[in-house]
Amino acid sequence: MTEVRHLQDIITKFKAMTVDPTEFACLKGIVLFKTTFPSGSSELKTLRDFHGVASLQDQAQLTLSKYIQTAYPTQPFRFGKLLLMLPQLRGVSPSTIEELFFRKTIGAIPIEKLLVDVYKSSDF
Repeated sequence: MTEVRHLQDIITKFKAMTVDPTEFACLKGIVLFKTTFPSGSSELKTLRDFHGVASLQDQAQLTLSKYIQTAYPTQPFRFGKLLLMLPQLRGVSPSTIEELFFRKTIGAIPIEKLLVDVYKSSDF
């Protein structure tokens, strides 16, 4: 229940900043295209295109920065404030996110397994 409360607090902070759809899309890109993982994680070993992923994250950050300069010229610290909010998301475990947002849809299947299965069966 502590993680749920933490997530609610984070959502409240994002709402207080009135994050618009473009900012939200860029923030999702920054989080999605991460290149560093918690210590002890084996994910780093399976990251095949580290530089490509890092480049995508850089592009998402650059896009967000330029967008904020144009859309919110009177808020010079907005970009930094948004980026500083992202590490707070680490306080919510993947299992809690899974339970809150996906359990009713996918059942007891771990989201990681579902994503891997979708990726393997798709023609990318």
